[in-house]
Amino acid sequence: MNNFPPSVRQTMIGLVAQAARVSPGAIDTDEDLLALGIDSVTALSLIGQIEESMRCCINEDDLWHIQSVEQLIDYVTERLHGESPEESASTNVDEHDFARYVNPHLANLMRQFYIDHEFTRAKGSYLYKGDQSYLDFIAQFGALPFGHNPDRVWQALSSCYKREEPAMAQPSLLGLAGALARELVKVAPPGLERVTFCNSGAESLEVAIKIATSATGRPSILSTDGAFHGKTRGALSASGRAKYQQPFHLPSSEFSRVPYGDILALEAVLASKPEAFAAFIVEPIQGEGGVVEPQPGYLQAVRELCYRYGVLYIADEVQTGLGRTGTLFASAESDPDIIALSKALGGGLVPVGACLCRAEHYTWEFGCRHSSTFAGNSLAMAAGLATIELLTENDNALLTHVREIGEYLKAQLCALQARYPGLIAGVRGRGLLLGLSLRLERSRWDSNLLGVAADQEELVSFLAAYILNVEKVRFAATLNSDSVLRIEPPLMATREECDIAIAALDRALAVLSTGDTGRFYQGLLAGQDPGASPNQTVPGRPLSHTSGNTVAFLLHPLTSDSYADYDPTLRSLNSTALTAFERSVSGNFGSFVSSQAHVRSLAGKDIDVDFIMVPYTTTQLLEMPRRDSQAAIKEAYDLAATRGAHLIGLGAYTSILSNGGEQFAQGGLAVTTGNAYTAVAGVQNAERALLALGAGWPKMKVAVVGAGGSVGSALVSLLLTRAGSLLLTGNPSTAPEVMSSHLRLIMKDVLRSWQALAGVGEPPQKGSILDVLYQRMARDTDPEDLLSYAEQYGLIVIGRRLTELAGVDVAFVSTNSPEPFLQPEHFKSGTIVCDLSRPRNVSQRILDRLDVLLIDGGVVELPGSPNIGNYGLAHGEAYACMAETILIGLEGALGLASLQRPGIQSVIDLEFFAKKHGVFAAAPRSFGRLVSSGRLRDFLHRSSNLNPPEGFGSGRELTRFV
Repeated sequence: MNNFPPSVRQTMIGLVAQAARVSPGAIDTDEDLLALGIDSVTALSLIGQIEESMRCCINEDDLWHIQSVEQLIDYVTERLHGESPEESASTNVDEHDFARYVNPHLANLMRQFYIDHEFTRAKGSYLYKGDQSYLDFIAQFGALPFGHNPDRVWQALSSCYKREEPAMAQPSLLGLAGALARELVKVAPPGLERVTFCNSGAESLEVAIKIATSATGRPSILSTDGAFHGKTRGALSASGRAKYQQPFHLPSSEFSRVPYGDILALEAVLASKPEAFAAFIVEPIQGEGGVVEPQPGYLQAVRELCYRYGVLYIADEVQTGLGRTGTLFASAESDPDIIALSKALGGGLVPVGACLCRAEHYTWEFGCRHSSTFAGNSLAMAAGLATIELLTENDNALLTHVREIGEYLKAQLCALQARYPGLIAGVRGRGLLLGLSLRLERSRWDSNLLGVAADQEELVSFLAAYILNVEKVRFAATLNSDSVLRIEPPLMATREECDIAIAALDRALAVLSTGDTGRFYQGLLAGQDPGASPNQTVPGRPLSHTSGNTVAFLLHPLTSDSYADYDPTLRSLNSTALTAFERSVSGNFGSFVSSQAHVRSLAGKDIDVDFIMVPYTTTQLLEMPRRDSQAAIKEAYDLAATRGAHLIGLGAYTSILSNGGEQFAQGGLAVTTGNAYTAVAGVQNAERALLALGAGWPKMKVAVVGAGGSVGSALVSLLLTRAGSLLLTGNPSTAPEVMSSHLRLIMKDVLRSWQALAGVGEPPQKGSILDVLYQRMARDTDPEDLLSYAEQYGLIVIGRRLTELAGVDVAFVSTNSPEPFLQPEHFKSGTIVCDLSRPRNVSQRILDRLDVLLIDGGVVELPGSPNIGNYGLAHGEAYACMAETILIGLEGALGLASLQRPGIQSVIDLEFFAKKHGVFAAAPRSFGRLVSSGRLRDFLHRSSNLNPPEGFGSGRELTRFV
């Protein structure tokens, strides 16, 4: 395929050259990628560069089948020309049209929270999904004043049809618009004599801003922190939540904010810029801000200050107006200059907004320059007239009902607060605009994912989802305050409906108070409370930093099962439910401090460790665009930096996807991958087994699967001083001839390094490969000759296929593959397999082979047995990659921090410092479970190539092992 644009080819060659650290002119496009030094780690970084530069998405699994630069160029070019057939075939034909054509991001978010219901019918306070009814206590955030499908409003709309009323006929005199404006002026605070219609609450704020700037000739607008005024450009600029503004480069420079309810702050700003502001926008009660009411007298003081400084006072009554608080206008007593209305005005059927202002502020320029195609349409006006009629008939009987039922509902919520004082901080609001302020401190559930959800401001949304699915009642979070549950029923809600809602909330809070994430999540999945889980744990409180010496370690869940390790209450979930939980967490949590530990070494040194979780599993990280996965890891790095870490360790794919840590090379902090000490610990894990079995390294035929990787090459360096022979293989998905070439390059680099260190440190074990080669090293300076000699005499074998593993006694496994590609049939009887890969590369089926011993490699014991957190380890244990960060921090030897492939000297030094500070290989585990003495006896008795040492079985040798 040679018909791609030259620019694509040139860009690709440049990116490959950058990854290989050579000039573009040195690239032969027929050359193997591995031969250029682009291994699995470098390749993942290259994927990110290609995705960023070429604006295409690359499937990481495809990369393992690409051998040459030319094939990579062809592959990327195909991606640029459109979807692959596999992608087209994978389209979900059952996907809802809303998700496919309207808003896939929102649909995915609703699916994650299990609120992606399609309601088929609605009436009054209820929504229906088939035969199942759901009590609606959101009322579309106040836009359903009379519930769903109110008869009176439908009758008003129907009458327009029967009269053949012109729906839209601008420019002309609009009869229904005039009639609705007249009724609004009648019920509005005195002095508001002009009404401008629009189509939404956000538009009503835009109209208010235009009226104010036109009337005053001033450009700037002042609003409050925590405010929400809509999501159009001006309304959003006036709002008080940065996360909604930043993606759109808002707020505009003309907008400023002051604290809500702080009259002194308002006066200070107005006094400092007396001619700047056209208007001050304020909500009588902040709805999305968390149902926050100001102190009594605040709005009247606002009125006085605005008048003094010539600033127009805009009351945003989009949510509070027209009955929600038990009055038509919550700002009425403060005499505003402008009122913005919407939501309830449409009667729950038609979108409509209105802006009321004083006649003196309604300028010619505004009246003749502002217009809206749909504003004042007959259907909207008819709905508005019916709404005003319903609110005011029978001497405002409905408003009286709102006040009475609101007081009843608030009293019931206060009773819940007394029942759950640890969960409920307060009850806010008045009328039927109420909020339940929850105590969601992380410390309450520090070691489980409810605490993380609370810390990440997601728990209220999950609570609302739980109540919807289990209790069939709709509540919602507020947009600008994620610790407040919104309670906003239709104005016609009955006492019986309030009792149903309170009972549902009571039961949900009872479940939440247990801290049982598994029970909580099972309720979401099954639609009913499964009852108490037997796996509840009492969480520990986070430690504060005490040593003045802080390091951080970045990690992520390896699989969905890792979430159950971190939060034991999730062990009640089966694998399907855990996978669903993994999808729910994805994208909803940012990086977080998952645990903290204090370590005191045998040498008397102290260190504090922050463990920071990147909340994506291995598969999720690999499936994400590289820029997104790297951004998630960078977020964790930044969190570590802000918490005072001077050294950051990278675990699992946080290392791989950051190109072995090189993403952070210029970040100002020392970064280490953990590869060096992982190799040390893996060898020591295997040595514990050999010690108990009475076997010595030089007698062992040893294999390293993944020898071309960072950990694998460090393993090779160590095993040269111990093993009698080595079989080296790579990732099985790579072509054998390519991997063979790459492994030879790695092996020559290792031999060259040992040549430079010959005679330094402890001598190699007698009979080991390096012991045999040392004599030739003094004579032969060419690593190629040394490697050829070692291959000639079978000391080193460059393997080409996994079937060759059947000839080894000990196998180390360390690849970047997320799959368990090694099966029981790959190994002979009596083989010890040390799997350092996370996720594991050895299938769990190997447990069926009692004559093969599987050891979880890279697990160590820390001095003093500190509890580092719930990561599938015993108390006092850690993974070696974690321990490397701790050791470097304890020793203060930041020079040992290694990116990509560690040097032999780093490996030797870390082995020494581990002994100095008291870090040792842990008691062996197999798939997380301790290997018992009985299991070891079974292994010995069934192994064809092992002879137990004399006296074996007395317990002494087993004690050294287990």
